[in-house]
Amino acid sequence: MSRNTVLGGASIVLATTAILWCAWNAARPLRLPWAAPPIPSRTDGSVEVAAVSDSEVASAIRAAGFRQARSLAPMSFGQPVTGAPPAPEPPKPSLALVGVVLGRSRTLLLTGIPGSPGARLLTQGDTAGGLRVRSISSAGRVIITGYDTVWTFRPPEEQK
Repeated sequence: MSRNTVLGGASIVLATTAILWCAWNAARPLRLPWAAPPIPSRTDGSVEVAAVSDSEVASAIRAAGFRQARSLAPMSFGQPVTGAPPAPEPPKPSLALVGVVLGRSRTLLLTGIPGSPGARLLTQGDTAGGLRVRSISSAGRVIITGYDTVWTFRPPEEQK
């Protein structure tokens, strides 16, 4: 008997077993230990419903978390507002890298820093106008952080 015949027969037996196992498991109800017990039903398939009075229905509608009139709530949800609204965040600055001086102490020339007119010389670790120079790589790549933003500048020859 060849090897392919044995493997083919074995795969048919495995596939048939898998199909029969899936069909058997799908036919029987799933009983999970943490699930609620099944709802008792009558022999005709209908479910028994408890009688509820009109006053109980009316109190449930009054206590419901929605409004039938589809109008705005008389009070706002969330945190109570006290005093003036918070001031809007300042706009993110429009930065421009003018140049990078590589060498023993890497330096960059940056424009658009808030509170600084014109360009400013900065080295790694310097902070100006709420912005911090995180790194200046030997290839001239500059990373600046601040105002919940990260700016990455690359030298012109790397941008091509």
